[in-house]
Amino acid sequence: MISVYQNKTSNNITLRDYDSIKRYIALIQWGRKNPVAFVEKVFGITLMDYQKWLLSESWTKEYVVWVCSRNAGKSFLVGIFMMARNLLFPKLQTQIISENWTTANDTFKKMEDIATNNIKTIVSTNTVFIDELKKTKSDSDGFTHDYKSGNRCELCNGSTISAIAGASRSARGRRSNLNVYDESGTITAATFD
Repeated sequence: MISVYQNKTSNNITLRDYDSIKRYIALIQWGRKNPVAFVEKVFGITLMDYQKWLLSESWTKEYVVWVCSRNAGKSFLVGIFMMARNLLFPKLQTQIISENWTTANDTFKKMEDIATNNIKTIVSTNTVFIDELKKTKSDSDGFTHDYKSGNRCELCNGSTISAIAGASRSARGRRSNLNVYDESGTITAATFD
């Protein structure tokens, strides 16, 4: 809300600053309403019809299960979903959860390959996601790989994506807003609890 008396908005941003970020705010709001168009225009990735449908139908649901055939591109699509979601919603905590380290790591690696343009079938040189990552070292691309604490990346808007693997005891106490259970059919009830 813009104040008439102090020439400021309700969050202490001056009107001049607000005018400079108004287009950015409009893009974020548009992306939240149109996730498929956001992925295609901002990431430069052309999706197939079933991928568009999965993405749009999953965007506003509280619980989603994707049951797809083998080689349907589930990891690819979940990578795009996580990237878009974390870019558009600040301070979102996303966790890729699996009892198998390889499975959680593969899903994280697929998202990393999309962001770093390491997938040959994507004809895009887009760096939007990787440009938004916090870099902890000068030689880092923003993705950290650690066998004990899991793979992780953090965006400038405070959102994080982490890959967590192991028994339910090792993941206990971790909080998140978005959980991705990769190969959920093999995960025990204790881990879901």
